[in-house]
Amino acid sequence: MPSQTGRPAVLTIAGSDSGAGAGVQADLKTFAALGVYGTCVLTAVTAQNTLGVTAVHELPPEIVAAQIDAVAADIPPDAVHALRHRLLPLATVITPNLPEAEALLGRRLETGDDVRRAAKEIVALGAGAAVIKGGHLPADRQAAPGDVAVDVLFDGRQFREYVAPRIVTASTHGTGCTFASAIAAYLARGEALPEAVGRAKEYITEALRHAYPIGSGHGPVHHFWHWWKD
Repeated sequence: MPSQTGRPAVLTIAGSDSGAGAGVQADLKTFAALGVYGTCVLTAVTAQNTLGVTAVHELPPEIVAAQIDAVAADIPPDAVHALRHRLLPLATVITPNLPEAEALLGRRLETGDDVRRAAKEIVALGAGAAVIKGGHLPADRQAAPGDVAVDVLFDGRQFREYVAPRIVTASTHGTGCTFASAIAAYLARGEALPEAVGRAKEYITEALRHAYPIGSGHGPVHHFWHWWKD
């Protein structure tokens, strides 16, 4: 159901990226690109650009809580509602990349089979579903042939794999934020989880494909590639 904004509303709780490639800025751009109304709660202010982070200032917990209360009281996020009703028994989907999944489980993930087992173990730890992103896994260790990136979803019942060409680009800053926000946006629009992940995968792949250089380091993906293809 659309919120009082006239369209689905999604809340991001994240830090601010002054370079606008990741964090709250990437989330809000993704929400706007996919047709949902984005609200935000800042947890930290960072000084960063495409070359790295130079300073971080964490906001007091009471300020974070006050932002959540203010947004929820007036513009309730529809993606939280979607998660609660679509993912059982918990309202959580985790989207770690390979290094994050390794840190979470305390071991190396070397093959596609390792990734599938890891997704199942993360769900067993309490997550409603897990999507492990395969961009860091070398091509010769992927479950699918060719130079592709394979993301693995386990929803507590079955596995699904999402395969896309590996895009070679320096514009990779904020890919994780963008992918997670795209999933949230599609859930808020009423998509079931497998379809939301699939459409988010397509969105981030094209955002990488159409990215253009920003800054001297790792620039952001192109969130509005659908409209600015030229």
